[in-house]
Amino acid sequence: MATKAGSKKGDSRNPERQLIRHQFLEILVRLSVTKYVKTGTCKSISEAVDKLFREHLDKFFAEFDSNLFRETKLWQEDSDKVVKRNLPVIKLAYTRYSGDLAMPGQTKYMSLQEFTELVLDSGVVNEKFGEREIKPIYSVSMMTQRNEITSDKL
Repeated sequence: MATKAGSKKGDSRNPERQLIRHQFLEILVRLSVTKYVKTGTCKSISEAVDKLFREHLDKFFAEFDSNLFRETKLWQEDSDKVVKRNLPVIKLAYTRYSGDLAMPGQTKYMSLQEFTELVLDSGVVNEKFGEREIKPIYSVSMMTQRNEITSDKL
């Protein structure tokens, strides 16, 4: 909860009940401080974070290949062909479901609200794929920002 303290309701850059990158890292640092610095096991925060990773997290994170989906599914010629074949429909859907929240003169973008509407209107939400899955999918599809709290730009 401490990592979410002070966040404003309705802040699209810091969605309610979701952690953004720096908040996740803050949790790891706080865990390290509590487990190692406050108990006297480590003298510095950096030493404590390093110890947390070495002793507890490295072996867990090693089980996951963050590029596996990209390399085996997304970055494949078959996927590229499907996207190219359907590009007119994709562009039409993007045009229909984006830009409502963009200021005049601003480049149109698709907001979470618009993305949710697109997904709901598509009819893919069912008992296996619920509405609660939409927000995390939108979040992970966003380009990483240098400072995602105060800026939409890299």
